[in-house]
Amino acid sequence: VAGIVTGAGLVDPAFGSGYAPNAFVLTRNFSDILWASPQYISDYNLSLTNNSYGSALNDCAYIGDYNGTSAALDQMMRDYPSLLHVFSAGNSGGTFCTPYPAGYATVAGGYQSAKNLLTVGAILITDAIASFSSRGPVEDGRLKPEVVAYGAARFSTFPNNTYTSNSGTSFSSPATMGMAALLYQRYRQLHNDSLPDAALIKNVICNGADDLGTTGPDYTYGFGRINGVRSVEILESNHYASVSVNDQQFVTKTFSVPAGEASIDVMLLWTDPAAAPYETVSLVNDLDLIVISPAGDTLKPWRLNYTPAGVTLAATTGSDHVNNYEQVTIQTPIAGTYTIRVKGYQVLMGPQLAWLSWDIQHTSIKVQSPDGGEIFKPGDVNLPNDKQYIRWDAYGTGSSTFTVEYKTTVGGAWTTVATNIPANRRYQDWFTPNIPTDKFKVRVTASNGMQDSSDFYAVIMSPPGNLTASSPCNGYVQMSWDPVVSADHYVIYLLKNEKLDSLTSTTATSITSGGFAPDSSVWVTVAGAFAS
Repeated sequence: VAGIVTGAGLVDPAFGSGYAPNAFVLTRNFSDILWASPQYISDYNLSLTNNSYGSALNDCAYIGDYNGTSAALDQMMRDYPSLLHVFSAGNSGGTFCTPYPAGYATVAGGYQSAKNLLTVGAILITDAIASFSSRGPVEDGRLKPEVVAYGAARFSTFPNNTYTSNSGTSFSSPATMGMAALLYQRYRQLHNDSLPDAALIKNVICNGADDLGTTGPDYTYGFGRINGVRSVEILESNHYASVSVNDQQFVTKTFSVPAGEASIDVMLLWTDPAAAPYETVSLVNDLDLIVISPAGDTLKPWRLNYTPAGVTLAATTGSDHVNNYEQVTIQTPIAGTYTIRVKGYQVLMGPQLAWLSWDIQHTSIKVQSPDGGEIFKPGDVNLPNDKQYIRWDAYGTGSSTFTVEYKTTVGGAWTTVATNIPANRRYQDWFTPNIPTDKFKVRVTASNGMQDSSDFYAVIMSPPGNLTASSPCNGYVQMSWDPVVSADHYVIYLLKNEKLDSLTSTTATSITSGGFAPDSSVWVTVAGAFAS
């Protein structure tokens, strides 16, 4: 779990690279981290917690309950507005909680059912829902999980400097928390090191997610798969604002949309006061969102049917008096000024601070991975773990299919990976070719002519084999390794302050280095390199 958040990939970048390698991690047993959070905010500037656990996970009498724990967490996030708790939704997707269809209404109760924290489900690397992933609604009909992330057969760090794979929402949750850590960092860079409101970060994570499943949010995928690029671009483009709303008050904000955009998602989200445990409806302050188009059309938010007969149905639109987040989606928007109107439908404990964001999806294709800087080993079709995934975003491409290609030289021809990729898919699996290069790029083309390629070059090179290291005398390290095809020279790295620092280089396949502190332990490694 910690490796998914902060793994540096020092032993194997393919398996061990986390989202935020330089983050500072505190580990506690079970829920101790929650109740220690106020003290850790003071002692360590704690911003986020990841929580890969739950209580009574397969007990239908407890699943989805808003109880005293839920209320305490909601109140804590009101008291400490920059603190975001992230929770795994639970692995009870195989549970049947009558009268709901199999798998639904299985989100864990207590922790996961709190309103203000972020609850995360799990998907396969192919974007399909993991069969074990718990689904909503929670007891009072609210949407949970809010988002999903890759959490099945996921490799990460394991004791004794090794890696292993495992499956569960326990692994999609830290992925989301690691991404959230980067959003916190980016916000601080943009705002003189000031911390963001956790509700803003939750807002841009939900609003920037890629819709999966039925159109609009649903009880399986929430608002969709996390997309850090979309989320951070909302922050960087200042496409967000705070509003303060009292009971029966109207507050408006406007934003402009140029011609030719593919779609818009507008989200309203607020940190709601804690409710009394086991209330039929846990929402305390109820805000309403509508968007008025330049043509004067009133656009209402998504609304889900939380009855047992309705949980599998696609979202419709209308007033939502259940959730403390609402989203309006506008397909093929016309150009002009849009007005966001927020009403304090029932604000019992006001004024209520809320966050708005608007994510304008440009008509385009954007290669997401590999986009440059990655280092790949040549793939082996006989080793399933060598399989890689090319990913892209595409908006406004309609029913167009996709073609994926790669090239390994600056002026070389493109080689086809796959054609006629379905219009609703945004990935292609493949095995990296056994072609050593530092000029590797991929390209994605829609059948309507839209196209994008990697912004920068990636590298394909095998790691040196049979690396050995010994100490011929105190303060010295002697290393040797097998040659690597196409390597011009080799760079020796030393693990220092949790990072690999370049120590020296050589064109040979062995080296002796000195100057180390006598009777000390050091970690060293070697990598092949191309000529500059």
